[in-house]
Parts: sequence; C-alpha cells; structure tokens
Amino acid sequence: MSTIHVSLTPKLNDFVQELLDTGLYGNVSEIIREALREKYQSQTEAQSQKLIKLQKAIQVGLDQAEKSEFSNENIKDYLSKLKEDKSLR
Repeated sequence: MSTIHVSLTPKLNDFVQELLDTGLYGNVSEIIREALREKYQSQTEAQSQKLIKLQKAIQVGLDQAEKSEFSNENIKDYLSKLKEDKSLR
C-alpha cells in the first residue's frame, strides 16, 4: 500500500476530527478510504446511468429505422440536444 500525504482545509480537518471522535473510525486513513470508495461508486453509477440513457436513445432510433420512420432532424442538431441534456453530465 502506498502512502500519500493530503492537505485538508481547516473545515475538512475539523470534519475528519469529528468523525474520529465518534469512534466509528480508527484513523484518518479509514475515513479517506471510505470517502474515496463512495466517490468512485457514485461516479461509476453516474456513468452507468448515462450509458443506459444513451443505449435507450439508440434503441429508439433503431426501432424507428426498422419501421422506416425517419426524422428530418439533422444529426448535428440531435447531438447538440444531447450535449445540452443536463442528465447526461
């Protein structure tokens, strides 16, 4: 296991100390590891949700193409709309 030195703001340092004072954590490393695990899991879940949404949009397009239901919408316009969709960020 590698050692990394982290500088915390006074506010974060106080928060870490409060967590230690609860007795739920044995040391600062446990707190940092848990925080990083939660951040990683959250980020992974967000990416999965984006992928699911994109897969559904692609499937709608494939289904429409199969029925010969084509749109006059320009692909550039559609991609712009996707970029503006805040739920994909």
